[in-house]
Amino acid sequence: MNDMHIMYLANVKCLLAACLCTAGAFGAGNAIPRSADEAIAGALANVKSRYRAKLDHYGLTESYFDETSGICDLMLLDVQNWTKYQIVYYRATDEISWPCMMPKGVAKDLMQDRLIIHKYELVLGKGEKKSKDDDSKRPKPSTKSARRKKPKPPILHQEYVPTSEEKATMEDALKNAHEANDAYEKKRKKPPLAQTSDFRQMEELKRGGMSGDEIASRFGIDRVREYNAAHPGKPIKTSKHSKPGAPGLAW
Repeated sequence: MNDMHIMYLANVKCLLAACLCTAGAFGAGNAIPRSADEAIAGALANVKSRYRAKLDHYGLTESYFDETSGICDLMLLDVQNWTKYQIVYYRATDEISWPCMMPKGVAKDLMQDRLIIHKYELVLGKGEKKSKDDDSKRPKPSTKSARRKKPKPPILHQEYVPTSEEKATMEDALKNAHEANDAYEKKRKKPPLAQTSDFRQMEELKRGGMSGDEIASRFGIDRVREYNAAHPGKPIKTSKHSKPGAPGLAW
């Protein structure tokens, strides 16, 4: 609101006060307000009632209103779905911006009532007129966004040092891996049961006096060679003809 309008309202206030004094002198009674403030307060109450009725009709409630340097900002809230509606009026150019979800006529009507309320409150001393000087005294918001500080990531080329608990876990895992590998190798190198049984019988027959050729004839020359490889100190000796396909031996 500009200064000329404030002066106009102040003159209206003085004129109302003069008329009220004249009416009181002629005994007009209590039907006429006793002061200009009461008259403006009554008009303010009527506009407020009308403004609130419109908000109730549209299911809205006022969240924020401010006028700074001729820019009037009205924020309305739909409490059912928490949708915000912002209406901005520029006094210098008589322009208004309104949300696309709201008709322009509704936005202008609500802003007009809210400006009248603001004017009456200024006259009654309930409002606060803001100027450019007030804006200059405001602390300027920081250009940096208020983001939460995140911990810095570790340096990629820096070698990771495990904790004592992690070291113990890795040592246990390595130990278990070695034990499992040793068990696998032992099981893999262990001769099959059939071979072990043959070796035992071959050893008993050898002690019983059976010749190497007879043992080779019964178990095969390959099994004899396996036995000799497993028992290099006590081999089973066969003749030079003890080989697969040699005459006189049943292979």
